[in-house]
Amino acid sequence: MLSKRQLDNLSPELKPYLKYGIVIDAGSSGSRIQIYSWIDTNFLMEKIQSGEGDKYQDFITSDGLPIIKQGSSNDNFDAQLKIDTEGISAYAGHAKDIGPNHIKILMDYAMSFIPSDKYADTEVYLFATAGMRLLTDIQQKEILDEIYNYTKNNYQFKLKNRETNIRVISGEEEGLFGWISTNYLQHGFSVDEGTNERQTYNFVDMGGASTQIAFELNKKIKIDGKSIDALQNAKKNKSDKNIIKLNINNLYGDSLDFNIFVITFLQYGVNETRRRYLEAFLDKKRKDENYQALLKAYNSNTQEEKREEKNDGDAIPKALIESNKNTAEMDENIEPKEAPQNDDTINSSPIKKPSISVNIASSTDEKDKLIWEDPCLPINGRQDLIKPLDYVNMFGGKEGKFIEENVIIKGTGQYDECVKDVYPLLNSTIPCTSDSCLFNNIYSPYTDFNDGKFVAIGKYWDVTNVYHQAGLYDYDDFQKSSIDFCKTDWSVHLNDYNTGKYPDLRRPYDLALNCFRSAYLENIIHQGYKIPKEDNEAIPLTTIAYINGTEASWALGALINQISGTIGSYDPNATSAVNSKSIAANFISTSHNLSISAVSIIAVAAVILFRQRKNNSNKYKDSLEEVPLTNIHTENIDDQTDSVLDIDQELEGLSVPSQYDTEILEDDDNIDIAIDNAITDHENDKSNRDTEQLLSLN
Repeated sequence: MLSKRQLDNLSPELKPYLKYGIVIDAGSSGSRIQIYSWIDTNFLMEKIQSGEGDKYQDFITSDGLPIIKQGSSNDNFDAQLKIDTEGISAYAGHAKDIGPNHIKILMDYAMSFIPSDKYADTEVYLFATAGMRLLTDIQQKEILDEIYNYTKNNYQFKLKNRETNIRVISGEEEGLFGWISTNYLQHGFSVDEGTNERQTYNFVDMGGASTQIAFELNKKIKIDGKSIDALQNAKKNKSDKNIIKLNINNLYGDSLDFNIFVITFLQYGVNETRRRYLEAFLDKKRKDENYQALLKAYNSNTQEEKREEKNDGDAIPKALIESNKNTAEMDENIEPKEAPQNDDTINSSPIKKPSISVNIASSTDEKDKLIWEDPCLPINGRQDLIKPLDYVNMFGGKEGKFIEENVIIKGTGQYDECVKDVYPLLNSTIPCTSDSCLFNNIYSPYTDFNDGKFVAIGKYWDVTNVYHQAGLYDYDDFQKSSIDFCKTDWSVHLNDYNTGKYPDLRRPYDLALNCFRSAYLENIIHQGYKIPKEDNEAIPLTTIAYINGTEASWALGALINQISGTIGSYDPNATSAVNSKSIAANFISTSHNLSISAVSIIAVAAVILFRQRKNNSNKYKDSLEEVPLTNIHTENIDDQTDSVLDIDQELEGLSVPSQYDTEILEDDDNIDIAIDNAITDHENDKSNRDTEQLLSLN
């Protein structure tokens, strides 16, 4: 939205035509409300057609589209709040609780920013993504219906209907919206004055549960030595559902046509991929002969202890190995202790039988334990301290209890080994049954992006930003930083986090997984999308969070898409009444096979706001979007039916609280102070942000 300073300086003529919109990005691990403002497009078109357009250039982009503005942190007028303790999918089975415990926090925030006289004209949209796609249709409907009814009954904001305003969007829609947002912010719709051509940006996004890639079908491709139109080849390979025909009309009457190809990979987000990795990791470890022998002995001893207890009520049950059940309750000051490394990985080395000679531990809770070494965690980073796994739920009572008491997953920080172990999760070796594929037998008309420009958002930015390498991606620098990060002891990282070195990370959990996520990103960039490692200038990939002060988010593209229609249908009478129910002239129309209804919307996206409100529903904090994996190919795994993971807690933070989570959140004044401090750190660290403001008012 327009900043407070800009609002204060808005002329009396413009203030009646200031529009507000709300979009809630309901992701797999949290919900983010995003508030935007812009000047009514009917008003701008009226001025353009009357020859007064030059006076309003501050509200029109160089592409001739209306400027949609987020809040400015420098003006203390932010436009975003995120609940990152749980996604809305966590309310499956108890949807009635989502209103007071989730939606209320978001909508109350919107009421605090939007003037009350604008409520009735401000439309609310909630778009849910991959986390909700993993639920059943019935579960989805219960949650979405409850959100709609609660919002409708408790707030004055505009809601047309549930099907339009509160819904689950497809992965293709999510990718399309991201592509629109990227090219809108990067001026990819503009004609290059030198070449007199448009070169749009390719778009990639990485979330918790899914990942997307979107690009324009504007080139020829070679199949069997023949040059073929990419669009026709896509149709030939029966990929019509991935082709989106996009027509953009700007405020000056120019029309642009695009054919966008969008691929979404469900269960290929960073958290789902970590879940699949752990599934393979645990399955292999559990098949080891030493482990099986110890498990058998444990079960025998358990039966013997039960018989002894029956005969002697005062007998204390024996334990094969001392339990470590309470480690999840440790506070932030407890750091992992050092223990010797070995070369055990997911692909090699049997489990070592526990003994003092093998596991010489400096911590009593590691003594005589089975140490299962994970190359994808930093050295001495322990899974039970980072995020305990529910082994009983995974493997049943007996075996689950045995693992819980006797096994520790501990990091060795071997980045190169981690890259090798993560690669099979792409399923790149599955034969391609189409003319060309990227990975997992997914068709793509392009597998050689030899002259494209990529913009990467989401976890791409989060991971590279830990190394202060957000911006233009360089493979050599990224690999070196990843190796150094992984081989650094976890206690060092934890101390850095607690002293404020990583203000962009809300949870130590995200820092702990940066080793794994780096290996996954390297695989998907170079093995999945085939971007070469050697020449960074040939196919530039830029990781971004903001462009010109506006967050690069698919939600902005959703706004542009939802204000759909034809800009040529300008109604000169529409601006005569400020309270007209018309949402102004529309400047984008899309027709595609995604079953997207063309609707009018006032909405969207936001600036990063580091604010977390304590959720009153703590009893649900362990139920996030993770669900058992189904219908997914995984290599080098013989039988996974007994090792399906249901790691609902995977998306939550560590037991170690954030630096902003303790005393700061006791009252709203301190929340605001924490927000300001976090935003200041955030702004100072964005070397890739263009200093030119998207909207500059005198």
